Formats: sequence, structure tokens, C-alpha cells
Amino acid sequence: MIRGRPLVASWRRTFETNNSTRHFHGMDRMSSMSMTPAEQHRRAVRLYRSVLGISIALNVMVAFFIIVQPNVFTAILGQPEAYPTAWPKHWGFQLLAINGLYLPGLWDPARFRWPNWMGVGIRIVFSIFFFTQGDGFIPMGIYDGLSGILLLVTYLPVVRSIPRGDG
Repeated sequence: MIRGRPLVASWRRTFETNNSTRHFHGMDRMSSMSMTPAEQHRRAVRLYRSVLGISIALNVMVAFFIIVQPNVFTAILGQPEAYPTAWPKHWGFQLLAINGLYLPGLWDPARFRWPNWMGVGIRIVFSIFFFTQGDGFIPMGIYDGLSGILLLVTYLPVVRSIPRGDG
């Protein structure tokens, strides 16, 4: 028995027809059956914060690399040497500033939603931009696109699990 329910009933798989679409209710529900809404929310927040933290750390490393070695960075992208080097250095500092703006969303993603939604949107928009530039910018488009999608997929459960207030 699981919480007063026979084991067979806990593993039961039901199919429902809704607008000609079949929905499977089984393992997804089972994995979260024993968790309270608060536990589900904490788990979603923990996963999202991990993904966002890794994304910020990688962006900060790239930013410092651009600031310290701007011509090496442009060479990796297959671009000509930057002249003046202030342009890529400026972009590195901009990357640091943008990631600084994501910090409130990292600290409390349920309370500070705006930086999280903007972070997802910015990454997806930049991904599209980098893909349109071609050449050496494709890896940057892949990085920002994957980052944006991972953040979106891990942030939606956070938003959906936020306890609703009375007012």
C-alpha cells in the first residue's frame, strides 16, 4: 500500500479522450504523487537555479576571456582581428553587466520573474541573431539557443508550482 492506496491502484494507467487527443496518466503523476506542492516547488527551483547558475558562470568565463584576449576570441570565431580592441572588450563588459542583472532571478526565481523571462527571451533572440550572421557565429547561436531552451524548460515548472495567494 502507498499512503492508503492499494499498489495496483497506484500503478494504474488510465487513458482519457479529450478533444480527440489521448492523454496518458501514469509515471509522470507517479513520480510527483508523494511530494507535496511545496516540495515540488522547491525541487523545480533547485533545478532551475542550477541551470541558470551554470549559464551565468559560463557567460562570465566567456566575458573575461573576451576582455583579456579579444583577438583570440575573434580568431576563434573566424573573424578578422578587432580594431580597436575596445569593441570586443566592450562586448565582454556588456556580457558581465547583463549577467549581473540575472542575479535576482537566480536568488529567488519565484519572486523575481522579470529577469528570468528576459533572460530566456534575450538568449533566444541572440541565438536567432547569431544564426543569421553565419560564419563563426553559429556556435554562439547554438550556445545561446540551447541555453535559452534549457532555461525555459526548467523555469516553467517553477512558475507553475508557485503557490497561489488569496488576493
